[in-house]
Amino acid sequence: MKDSSGLEYFIDFPRTDAALPAPHPVERPLTVAGWILPPRGHSLEAVELSLNGRIIAFAAVGGERPDVHKAFPDRPEARGSGFSVTVRPADLPTEVNGGHELVVVARWDGGQAVLSRIPLRSGADSDLEKVSDFWAEQFEARRSDGSYWVNNQIIERELYRLMTGGPHHWLGWLLSHYFGGVERFDRVLSLCCGDGAHEVELLRSGKVRHLTAFDISEGAVRQARERIHAAGFGEDQFTLEVRDANHLVLNDQYDLVLSVGAVHHVENLEGLMAEVSRAIDPRGHFVLVEFVGPNRFQWTDDQIELINGILGTLDPKYLLHGRRVTFGRPSIQDMIRIDPSEAIRSSEILGLVRRRFSVVYERAFNGTLMHQLYPLLNADLAGGDHPDFDSIIRLLLFLEDALTKRAALAPDFVFLVCQPCPGRA
Repeated sequence: MKDSSGLEYFIDFPRTDAALPAPHPVERPLTVAGWILPPRGHSLEAVELSLNGRIIAFAAVGGERPDVHKAFPDRPEARGSGFSVTVRPADLPTEVNGGHELVVVARWDGGQAVLSRIPLRSGADSDLEKVSDFWAEQFEARRSDGSYWVNNQIIERELYRLMTGGPHHWLGWLLSHYFGGVERFDRVLSLCCGDGAHEVELLRSGKVRHLTAFDISEGAVRQARERIHAAGFGEDQFTLEVRDANHLVLNDQYDLVLSVGAVHHVENLEGLMAEVSRAIDPRGHFVLVEFVGPNRFQWTDDQIELINGILGTLDPKYLLHGRRVTFGRPSIQDMIRIDPSEAIRSSEILGLVRRRFSVVYERAFNGTLMHQLYPLLNADLAGGDHPDFDSIIRLLLFLEDALTKRAALAPDFVFLVCQPCPGRA
């Protein structure tokens, strides 16, 4: 955005460019992040947050923004144009009955401007509760769902091959092979841990001295605690918390941070990436196994055309309930109704990761067709006395990989190992 003074800026989070921006609940921390370039020839003095005319916080300025530098190559100050600040609930009023708002103001030598106005509200965050309730029961249900694509052993083995070059689970490969020379990780953080399946394997590896994990769902955290205890690990070996990755504040430093299918549920990607970058050891690693496809599952025209072509070609006996259906994009309203966090900004993840981290290992594991197509197939035929169905699965996996390698399709899933960028802000 640009105003009449020549100031250029953008607020990455929270999004307040809508006609009616969503009010922020005062019971939760708030992260404000973005970038700013003062008018040419002037120097930025401060970015401040005020409430009812009283300054309550100043943003940290000078954050690395290579994307802004690329957009403004003639402005050397663009590289360090990032800013961010987190306001805690203690700094906000306990009750809001309307009319209260946080005002984000930039000041430079010779002027000032309002960058954003963020309305506040009291009361529980209904979207947060919806996400928490939805995921409390999803993990076990998904593991037992035969129509879920990664529960097919042929697909599972192919994904591991794409991720690691071999047939073994990516997490075991990561710990025993990629990190084979690492004797011990002192402090490991798992983002959005779900019901603790991966966390148990981390502890079983013997390479983790202490594990910290959190999830937005209280039910999932309870299941994770039970799972870890059942595996024989004591409270001194792990810490589990109910936390929201959108408003994450980390007080410790970690030498390994793990995120498995978590980041595509986070709206405040800028705040999360900044906090992980700040809290990770300079020699530490950030590992992501992630969906990076279209936001809100708004599939591309190519995906829709190919999937419908495949469905139209197969004999009905290979299709779910023997019926041909037409594949299309889900409505955004239905996506939000079921899970408001699902793929909320998934297509932006790779760019934001690369802004904060150096990617030292990257493997796409596709999913651009099979992720959506497999639930529409007759999964009851898998792995039994139906080699013809298994052959179809192998052929579809080959087709998907061939199209991805030739850049006819972009992969929807990636496996990344990252390290903090040198000289990070």
